[in-house]
Amino acid sequence: MIDPKYFFYIRQELSDVPEEYVSDEVILRSLQKADRFLDLILRSDVDIGTREECLISLATYFTYLNYTSVVARGLGSTPEYSDERAERLRNIALMFIRPNSDFVINDDLTIDFEGSNKRVVQFTTTGIFGEVQ
Repeated sequence: MIDPKYFFYIRQELSDVPEEYVSDEVILRSLQKADRFLDLILRSDVDIGTREECLISLATYFTYLNYTSVVARGLGSTPEYSDERAERLRNIALMFIRPNSDFVINDDLTIDFEGSNKRVVQFTTTGIFGEVQ
């Protein structure tokens, strides 16, 4: 279950993004996607506070990517400095995820299956579809 306080935290992190561009549904989908990914990669001994930081930072990144996509479709271009901001948000997510993951996580937030040497159910943005060794 997604804690309602996470919506507040994500909106707080993205306070410069107009609310009309980021609905609660978009945030919920970002939280759900981040939660599924973290279920696959985080060590089982990660404490709840650290997991929440991983979840919020990753969902914030996903939400921001959605925002830039919506703006680009509407205006024909992305907001100034959005690439740099997205990179900073991704790096924050990586900062929390990497030390707490059972897997090697690439800079683009994909799993390095060769470097990880673990079995995992493969995850895509459209869902979970099989096991990879």
